[in-house]
Amino acid sequence: GSCRTEIIQSSNLAAKMGTDVKFQCQYNNLKGNYDSVYWYLQRTNQRLTYIYHTFQGTVESERYQLSVDRKLSSSTLTVKQVQPRDRAVYYCAV
Repeated sequence: GSCRTEIIQSSNLAAKMGTDVKFQCQYNNLKGNYDSVYWYLQRTNQRLTYIYHTFQGTVESERYQLSVDRKLSSSTLTVKQVQPRDRAVYYCAV
């Protein structure tokens, strides 16, 4: 059968260098019946880069913190102490 998930993400975000930035991802999904939430980034003229994924709760990797709340069907990606190289399009995937 078809598995169509609607995903709503943050629009453009600007941040001061050295601050933390949070990206929100909200999705609707039948009865929470999905695996992990994945986050990627894509810098201009480059390919998609995998950041991290998790099924539930909070995980950290380098300057990234990723949390998934299955009850709320939402995920937050925090980029800590933002640098110029963090300029990119961020995607969440369910």
